[in-house]
Amino acid sequence: MKNVAVIDLGEMPRLNSIASMLQQFGSTNMEDLVIVTRASRNDISLVTVERCAEILVEYAKRLAADVKVEAKRRLGLVAIVGGGLEIPQVYRVLEKEKIASHAVLKAGSERSILVVVDLNDAELATRTLHDMLLP
Repeated sequence: MKNVAVIDLGEMPRLNSIASMLQQFGSTNMEDLVIVTRASRNDISLVTVERCAEILVEYAKRLAADVKVEAKRRLGLVAIVGGGLEIPQVYRVLEKEKIASHAVLKAGSERSILVVVDLNDAELATRTLHDMLLP
């Protein structure tokens, strides 16, 4: 679990804008987590460590001044590793415990799922999801 932030970029006009932004971000010599998720065809969100959120927000505003950019902070990242786990299962378990998720996505491995929740709920989410995997 880390302090992470989700940056909602709304409808970015071009994906190459995101690539350019991430290239600029990478050139700052920060080796921090950045995950690009697509909420819909055009809506894009980034997940990064909280201390990098402002940098990414500024890059996004420079690339597309007319796009609404919103950063959600004080979030926790929970990683789940286990075979046969599907995202709908994760949503159901979190919903049952009344834990709001800001992002749920498959990681690089098909055996991993990453979940972004409020920082205050991160420990409960970890225990709840652990219990789901190992009842």
